[in-house]
Amino acid sequence: MLYFEHSAKSAIKFRFGHGRYIDLWLLTHVIWGMLIGIVGLIFNLPLWQILTISLFLGFIYEVWESIIRIVENVENSLIDIIGVGLGTFLSYWFFDFFTLTRLILIFLGLAALNLLLFCCCNGTPQLHSSIP
Repeated sequence: MLYFEHSAKSAIKFRFGHGRYIDLWLLTHVIWGMLIGIVGLIFNLPLWQILTISLFLGFIYEVWESIIRIVENVENSLIDIIGVGLGTFLSYWFFDFFTLTRLILIFLGLAALNLLLFCCCNGTPQLHSSIP
């Protein structure tokens, strides 16, 4: 069963927490999309193919969040999926001409930044175990 909140208090939240449409967790989704895009560039995949894969993975992740009861608005989940696609597009736009070595270094740097954002920021997504 999928769980969604009725409504967050604010439409946009400029810190880690839960906004109705946009919150800082969107940044981690965009970075994940950039990481997926860099993998696509490394394997020389066309943009449409890796964009389809990234949107699919973003959708699966949002379903997984709902299953483990990280509860968000439907709008927030959709925008997070779009953020993954945006990150993939940005990778192809900015990093298409980079060498393999630079792509790997950028990938490692973005992965480290995403890990830092995910693990060390003030606030984490809330697990709602009280929902039946």
